[in-house]
Amino acid sequence: MDLPKRKHPHNTGVQGNEKLAYDKYNVTLSNPNFTFDKETGRICVNVPENTRYMECDLTITYLYGKMAFSQYDMTVTIPLVWTNLSTEELSEYYTASVRVGNDIDGYQT
Repeated sequence: MDLPKRKHPHNTGVQGNEKLAYDKYNVTLSNPNFTFDKETGRICVNVPENTRYMECDLTITYLYGKMAFSQYDMTVTIPLVWTNLSTEELSEYYTASVRVGNDIDGYQT
């Protein structure tokens, strides 16, 4: 899975299609079976034997600037799911939610 191309450079506010380098971000994954390659932007999953479903939180923090009128870094957390379940097995509905906040004040969904 590749991370989406960024279209809005955070440090300039100018919209465009320039691709920012991955080293301008701190990328963390909550599950050690998920890995991020900073060279390609690709997320890989090491699947343990007999595993059919795994979850992970991908947290991306922009390293070179705070949000306007804020003391906090620009951070987004994205829930990731890996599965090899069939369509029939995935008959339940799943909802993705984004948590906003920081480690000091907490997060809100």
